Amino acid sequence: MRIILAICFALFLVVGSALAGGHKGAAWKAWKDGRAALKAGNHAVAAQELGKAAELGHHRAQFRLGRMYEKGTGVGQSYEMARKWYTLSAEQDNASAQERLGNLLRKGRGGPADLVEAYKWYALSAERRPADDKEHVRGWIEKRLTYDQLAEAKRRAKEWRKKN
Repeated sequence: MRIILAICFALFLVVGSALAGGHKGAAWKAWKDGRAALKAGNHAVAAQELGKAAELGHHRAQFRLGRMYEKGTGVGQSYEMARKWYTLSAEQDNASAQERLGNLLRKGRGGPADLVEAYKWYALSAERRPADDKEHVRGWIEKRLTYDQLAEAKRRAKEWRKKN
């Protein structure tokens, strides 16, 4: 009986890893195909392939697809869709997506403006990227937040970092 259980468990591990690897492999292939299509200037194919990878959770594909929706490259321009894909990528700790999401939130593109959330994403992005004009933008946001709002933004960033 123990031998049968051990064999079943081993089989479960092997099949489970193969399935998980296949999922990641499909995302990676779609990402590579999408990047190649972008480089070739075939934006419609790039959007299709990057969309596949993004749906499978590939954070870089999610970011790139967000940029395509923000700019209207190969897809209809949509700040709502850009915000969706940036959010998914930002939640996987993609600093570029965190910065772009902060921009959309600050400007109220793709949904209501939210300076507290914008500050949170800028702060998280700045932790991992060289300082440049993000510090200027964070300063601009700080001037428009009340003391309590700024404290809340910093608390949200700290809480997010703890979880991730």
